[in-house]
Amino acid sequence: MSTTVISSNYLAGVDLTPAENVITTDNDAVVWEVTVNADGTYTFKNGSSTLGGTQRTVESTGKTYNNINLSNPAASAWTAEAANTANAYYLYLGDLPSSKENGHIYMDWFDKYSEFSLNDYANPGTNSAYVFSFYKQGAEPVVEPEETGDLVTSLDALDGKTVAIYSPG
Repeated sequence: MSTTVISSNYLAGVDLTPAENVITTDNDAVVWEVTVNADGTYTFKNGSSTLGGTQRTVESTGKTYNNINLSNPAASAWTAEAANTANAYYLYLGDLPSSKENGHIYMDWFDKYSEFSLNDYANPGTNSAYVFSFYKQGAEPVVEPEETGDLVTSLDALDGKTVAIYSPG
């Protein structure tokens, strides 16, 4: 996922492929610094951009749209929930209200257009559009023995590190 905004609702995808479970890139637009917040949520920043979301309701229709946002997001505390795929997560913004019973505003990958967006969804289940993995930068210093630049298996280990957010979907 990059910091390139497509219209006002989407972020551009960048073709990154793990090689031997490592993603290495010199493209700064796809490298996010992770902060583990005191409440257990996560914040992702790229320079002065903070990954988050906003909602807007069209008055004439009453329909609410969820927009991924990098500047002044209404919500930027992401909850990571273990996905049904090994070493992968669903990401949602708990501070944005969902219209679905037991729903959340999830990050998703729209493969057809190569873009990331937000979607109001009740249960992502096995839908690969909602599954994300986190890779430390290949050049990132090793902090613990299990962190060798490989696929990250615990987001808490990422506090203060830089990562690429990857959708295998």
